[in-house]
Amino acid sequence: MSDWSDYLAQTGELPQDVVLGHLVLYTISNELISEDDLAKWFDTLALNPRMLPPPLNASDAFRKATSEVDKFEYILPDGLTATILIRSVKVDKEVIVRHMVREIRNAKRQRLSFNTVAVLKFFKAARRNHKTQAGSERILMTIETPDLVPGERATIQELVDKIDELYVLYADHHDGDKLRSTVRNYLLYLNAIEVKSGTYFVHSTRTTELQKLSTLVSRFGGACQMHLIPIVALDGMRDMVVEAYRRESQEEMNTLVKDMLRIRGERKGKLSLSMWAKFRQRYDEAIAKAEEHRRILRVTADLTGDATELAIETLEQFQEEMFQE
Repeated sequence: MSDWSDYLAQTGELPQDVVLGHLVLYTISNELISEDDLAKWFDTLALNPRMLPPPLNASDAFRKATSEVDKFEYILPDGLTATILIRSVKVDKEVIVRHMVREIRNAKRQRLSFNTVAVLKFFKAARRNHKTQAGSERILMTIETPDLVPGERATIQELVDKIDELYVLYADHHDGDKLRSTVRNYLLYLNAIEVKSGTYFVHSTRTTELQKLSTLVSRFGGACQMHLIPIVALDGMRDMVVEAYRRESQEEMNTLVKDMLRIRGERKGKLSLSMWAKFRQRYDEAIAKAEEHRRILRVTADLTGDATELAIETLEQFQEEMFQE
């Protein structure tokens, strides 16, 4: 990282009129941030609240907590090994049931037994007068008593207690995966161009908001960090960004066409108006993004090429099919 530090030291004070934008490199470690804290930070930094992640879901918290102990191993007497496996048994509108199963194998990894050692139940929020009663979710975990060896019940109880603790934590905290998704979505909201996997370019017109996003990442703590590398508005740098976006925009249009053709192949009957509208919205958003990049990067050529023509032709075909008798 010293090379980047040297580069930033040399370019950090460049006049804004010579800065094309910033390359963005970021790392999000597996931190846990409370839902309240994340919303508060968005507010204090004046970030767009629409880019907050969806509200936390207690059902997801239960699934994640139980999955944390999946494939946990411990040693039994006589050279045997026990592996805990979490298996989904039932999911409906009222309850999620998972079993904690103990698999025992010998030194040759031959399976000797396979039985349930705990039943894990999550009861979804109750509904009254057609309204969900927030906070009425609950979990019930019961240890079964098959042929446990002395001291083994304590191990199973520790795992059950761990699930309980993790559920409480995950019920009101976003994990590293959710934070990574939030940061990436915000970069895309800033019309970022993915120059290569994990590295984005954001134009100087979005610098103020990008700096706020960088501050947010630093508040996550741990090893979370975001580096903003100024890119000077030289022809070579501009060409690199333009070419990256050309590839990205063509891939986006090609994906849109593939999705439309797939839906047409799978559906029986006419394409619905709502489905066509969703595809049209994706097309319009891609065109708007391309137009913004053409303007701010001062490009006169079409950035999407033949892929755009194919996308609009496919949309027109779908539109004609909708109104056929």
